[in-house]
Amino acid sequence: FSKIAHFLPLTTEISIKDLAPILLNEIWRLHGLPESIISDRDSQFTAKFWISLMQ
Repeated sequence: FSKIAHFLPLTTEISIKDLAPILLNEIWRLHGLPESIISDRDSQFTAKFWISLMQ
């Protein structure tokens, strides 16, 4: 799945804790678990995201 971008319009800011279920429900259900996720590699985002995802 190269060169595919998904954009989800949100009406409010969300926390990292709320982002993981959105990714599962809206993107991963369509394509399965991604091989990689591109982000700005902010250490706080990365740590909180994976902790939230694994819960």
